[in-house]
Amino acid sequence: MSWASSLTLSFDTVKRTDIAKIAAATAKTRLSHREHTGALMVQRALYPEPRGQQGICHILMLYPPAGIAGGDTLTIELHLDNGSHAVITTPGAGKWYGNDGVSQKHKARSDDNDTHQSMSQDKIAAYASQHLQAKLAAHVRLEWLPQESIIYNEANMHAVSRFDLADSSSLLTWEISVFGRQAYDEQFLQGRYHTGLNIYREGKVIVAERVKQAAQSRWFTSSLGLADQHIYGSFWAVPSLSDVHDNAALPASAAQSDETALATMKQALARYLDNTIVALRHMIAEARLPVYCTHNGQAINIRYIGSDVRGCFEAFYQIREGLRHHWWQLEPCRPRIWDT
Repeated sequence: MSWASSLTLSFDTVKRTDIAKIAAATAKTRLSHREHTGALMVQRALYPEPRGQQGICHILMLYPPAGIAGGDTLTIELHLDNGSHAVITTPGAGKWYGNDGVSQKHKARSDDNDTHQSMSQDKIAAYASQHLQAKLAAHVRLEWLPQESIIYNEANMHAVSRFDLADSSSLLTWEISVFGRQAYDEQFLQGRYHTGLNIYREGKVIVAERVKQAAQSRWFTSSLGLADQHIYGSFWAVPSLSDVHDNAALPASAAQSDETALATMKQALARYLDNTIVALRHMIAEARLPVYCTHNGQAINIRYIGSDVRGCFEAFYQIREGLRHHWWQLEPCRPRIWDT
């Protein structure tokens, strides 16, 4: 039996005449609208942040079936109005199921290639999907920070996310994938893994990341891929161009031609990202975090490849707090659900 679930969330801020001039941290963000079908849902909005940033809205996204089975479809839509700041996470690891009763049959990777080939494709679970689309208006800050996804043996996973940003909005988002259930020594021997991330700013793509692999592809074993590791994490951070402009003390665009203003902003953004990378690499070295970071001229990417899911999650958390402090001057606030 398959499930089709959808969730639509809208956020706005307390109405003030000068809202565009108020920092997102000082305005109260509220969950103004929620609508769901099926099992996907949220509970009430939470406000756990310390004094001075108590207006940031925290949301727990719940899926009571606990996992996504073959044939299931989840659709999530987020709409964030001017000046809002939302932190959205999950109460535990997401699970992408394989076929019932099959996932535990092969707990170790066999050295016999004939054995691999003999496992028929009809044992792979039916196609399951999750689609996320988020639209961020001016001066919005969104932190989309789900806990890790466990991809069971023989799962057929398809997860695609799209974020549409305004020039002045910013985004922190990560995806942590665990291939096989570590507690059972299960490995991802059969199945399909497909994730896609697209981030747009004012309609122009600035991040396009896609991984589409069958379980037996060389990507899982090659040194150019996972190198026989079974945990893969990717964390993207996109700054606000308004913050870049203010940080660089750039002249008003009216005083420059469009071409000159664009070139000036591009240079300022590169310097802003370079400076952030320097700060992050210092943090990574000092705390000996098992991650690497770089940027593509538009956004920062932090990656993890290894075998310790908690090590990946805690490294990403520390990077997240570093970015919140460096970009937004916010105090640390760790969602309590991450420690339960």
